[in-house]
Amino acid sequence: MRRGIGRLPKQGDREPWINSQNYYLEKDTLPEDSFEDGVLQFDNPKRSEAG
Repeated sequence: MRRGIGRLPKQGDREPWINSQNYYLEKDTLPEDSFEDGVLQFDNPKRSEAG
């Protein structure tokens, strides 16, 4: 992976893959966006081990 890092895209050419690097814009838009895509799972492994 590290050898090919220079060939990987840094960002896309259309939404949602454009990275504006503008904190003031993103702080307002990110809370409104949904990250739920039906596939990606957010989890805390430490919490799972304790449960």
